[in-house]
Amino acid sequence: MELPACDPNGHGLGGHRHRKRSYLQTVRALTGAWLKLVELFRQAGLLSGVLQFLPGPDREVGEYLVSHPRTDFVAFTGSKDVGLRIVKTAGTTHPSQRNVKRVIAEMGGKNAIIIDETADLDEAVKGVVDSAFSFQGQKCSACSRVIAVGEMYDEFCSRLRDAA
Repeated sequence: MELPACDPNGHGLGGHRHRKRSYLQTVRALTGAWLKLVELFRQAGLLSGVLQFLPGPDREVGEYLVSHPRTDFVAFTGSKDVGLRIVKTAGTTHPSQRNVKRVIAEMGGKNAIIIDETADLDEAVKGVVDSAFSFQGQKCSACSRVIAVGEMYDEFCSRLRDAA
């Protein structure tokens, strides 16, 4: 799963179905990848003005968008601290605001992979290592817990230690 393509597709373009404008703001490290994705959407025929790409200082641009009274919906993937600040900011109703803002905040849960005695241990170890350490673990779907059950527990743990 490539997050530069996943997040804007899932979050950033939902509004186009309802003729709403979407603003895509990203962390500095992904600016180039997301800019290319926006260009591809435009080449594919996405209506002009539907998707606005706003690179810039993360906190400054993000806080402006979240607090703006004409922002109706915020979708965020990132840290718990930033996500909670977004929820709090979006919860403040301004006099000129049209409605209550809706927020989806994916703040990196404790995603578990469950391994039992029916698992192919080579594949299980590879899957856990890839999920936990790809993108330095900075993705909403990163494995942060393994639940290994059954007689293969010791063997799995040994292989995982060797692979990590």
